[in-house]
Amino acid sequence: MALTLDAERGNNETVESIEQEYSSASLFPVPPLEEQLEINDELLERMIILQKLVDKVADGVALLKERRTALIAAAVTGKIDVRNLVNG
Repeated sequence: MALTLDAERGNNETVESIEQEYSSASLFPVPPLEEQLEINDELLERMIILQKLVDKVADGVALLKERRTALIAAAVTGKIDVRNLVNG
């Protein structure tokens, strides 16, 4: 967490941490509990969607590696002829 100091004067200085004396005497705006729960639910749904995408990408990478290995094996054993293929 970083606290920006003197933002109205154009200085964008930050501090590494906020001391308890500063934060205990300050008010921090937070949304109502119901809105916090809605935000949490939305974030969880999006995290599930993103995790499914990550899993699909990982499956795709694994399949590509498997097919690459099979292609190399087929070329080495002569099951496919790669002599006339052009680099390109």
